[in-house]
Amino acid sequence: MPATVKEESQVPNEDIDLALMYKDMFVLNPTIHTYVEPEEETDE
Repeated sequence: MPATVKEESQVPNEDIDLALMYKDMFVLNPTIHTYVEPEEETDE
């Protein structure tokens, strides 16, 4: 998979810190941070 490269300017340190915080939150509890499509209800 190719990497994404930002060519124009640097990403602010605050944005990098925020992304790392969100990643850490996901690693600690992926279940609550993962979307699960609700099952369709059938009227049978």
